[in-house]
Amino acid sequence: MHLLIGGLMAIGFSKDGKYLLTLSHSGRGLYMTQTWERIARCPQTVYPTDGKIPGIGPLDGQMIEVKERNEFNEKIEIVSPDGMIQLIGESDGITIL
Repeated sequence: MHLLIGGLMAIGFSKDGKYLLTLSHSGRGLYMTQTWERIARCPQTVYPTDGKIPGIGPLDGQMIEVKERNEFNEKIEIVSPDGMIQLIGESDGITIL
């Protein structure tokens, strides 16, 4: 499965693994990991501070740890907290393995 997210900059799971927070050049999106449905969107672009960005929707008020893409890391590889979901993020989106 593939989530199309142009300009992907960073991704991170909520601590319980129920949500995936994405950061792109056009803002933040929040996805439920059971269905991959986007449940929240914020057009405000933020930049990670100490590897974290502010959550949106049900994660509002929380700082979510993210992995970033940059000139050294073309791909982001992360695993959910329970180890059940593996993701590869690239500039055009996320591949769910």
